[in-house]
Amino acid sequence: MIGNDLVDLSSAKQTHPRFDSRVFADSERDMIEQSTDPMRARWMFWAAKEAAFKALRRMDSRLPFSPRCFVCGPIRGHKANLIHQQHDLTVHFFNGPDYVHAIAQTRSETEPFHALRCFDFALDSDAQSIEVRRLVREQLAKRWGIAASNITIERKRRMPWLHIGDLQRGLPVSLSHHGRFVAFACA
Repeated sequence: MIGNDLVDLSSAKQTHPRFDSRVFADSERDMIEQSTDPMRARWMFWAAKEAAFKALRRMDSRLPFSPRCFVCGPIRGHKANLIHQQHDLTVHFFNGPDYVHAIAQTRSETEPFHALRCFDFALDSDAQSIEVRRLVREQLAKRWGIAASNITIERKRRMPWLHIGDLQRGLPVSLSHHGRFVAFACA
């Protein structure tokens, strides 16, 4: 399964030390403190936890989001391992000067296909939802050589699923938006 999360660093709020102790494991807090860019490291770990939650939620719709239970290992290059109970996920990081994009997936899956779009200003929630879906249809239509109108996104158990033409079985897709950015990932 796959999940992604996105943080617009220009919209990210400053945190209180109690936030870190509630959200991050001791090992993660150590890595944040030792980082040359603690703010970016903090939001990378946060995005990894959110992305992993979205991926695992596809397997268990009752899974609660308890951030400290999602423990991210050291980031090596643009990847990290993340553990949640018996699940071991790979997290891919894509960073820009003012954003963090994390994609989590179970180890058996192929490299994720993803795209991100930035706007000149922060969008409201409804506009973000419209724009991320537009991005999915545009990018996948181009990749697959089909009309964007053949791609629909439906919600099933509060999770988005891609449907292509008359294909009955949906494909998992993960949608994210924050501030000026929208992004998606699919396997």
